[in-house]
Amino acid sequence: MNKFAIVCSGQGSLDSGVFAFSRQAPQVDEVIDAFSNEFHWDMLSIEDGKLNLTSNQFSQPLTIATALANWEAIRDGLPRPSYVAGYSAGEVSALGCSGAIDLKSVAKLCRLRCEAMQNFAPVDSGMLAVRGISKLALLKHLNNSNSYIAIYNEDDHFVIAGSFKEMEFYEKLLGESGVWVKRLLVSIPSHTPHMLKATAQLRMEVAALNLGDQKMSIPVVQGINGLITNDLTSGVDSMARAVSEPVQWQQCMQTLVDSGVSVVLELGPGGSLSKMISGIYPAISARSVFDFRTPQGLQSWVFRELEA
Repeated sequence: MNKFAIVCSGQGSLDSGVFAFSRQAPQVDEVIDAFSNEFHWDMLSIEDGKLNLTSNQFSQPLTIATALANWEAIRDGLPRPSYVAGYSAGEVSALGCSGAIDLKSVAKLCRLRCEAMQNFAPVDSGMLAVRGISKLALLKHLNNSNSYIAIYNEDDHFVIAGSFKEMEFYEKLLGESGVWVKRLLVSIPSHTPHMLKATAQLRMEVAALNLGDQKMSIPVVQGINGLITNDLTSGVDSMARAVSEPVQWQQCMQTLVDSGVSVVLELGPGGSLSKMISGIYPAISARSVFDFRTPQGLQSWVFRELEA
């Protein structure tokens, strides 16, 4: 039988309707309540359209709660995935899907990650997606600056991070040279050395949680190196390290391919990962939760693709 994997999105694709799909299943209230209680504000307030979704204090918990709510809504009607991978903040979602950690602890991990990043993020920072430039050429541009490659997506597709001024500079410089550029709606230079103190704080606080070392029922593909682990301690440490180390998403995708995965479901929010995977690996059938109206329709698609 074909192998099935789930992937968990990063920040940047939130809107007021992100819980519309999952709330068709009553059991997702447990997810929404766990995150609302941990953060002391109602996750469903996103439906009012008044939250600043570029702010980390809102976007990070909403991103992770969305993925976990979607998984809660569909998982009982699906075969167990062979792997789960998370992109950036999605690594916390992936840990929550792995089966090695309870929902309240996932919400707490999310809060600790969020607070550590907010505590140590340089002010006036940002991130910029770039495509159509080689790694070597991009590194030459970044030389002698305080900006770094934060995410490796493809051979010519990256996300860089640094100060707001430097992001403005590179947006203009690279854009004028024919490179596709897009400013991301985030204000923290994640996955760069700017966040080393945040990683240190997060590691210390996670250790104090005494999460234990439960084995995962769904192995996690680690964002920092694309390696597979079924060990909670390793997965949590990878998540903490990724706050200040680049995300090797290209390696994560290759790991899924090399492991025989042929069907990928993105839990959201958004559908950028499934589109990326389909574009690079057309033999893989990849869709997002947000491509479907109902959990039943999604579940039928997964089974059809696995039997193809």
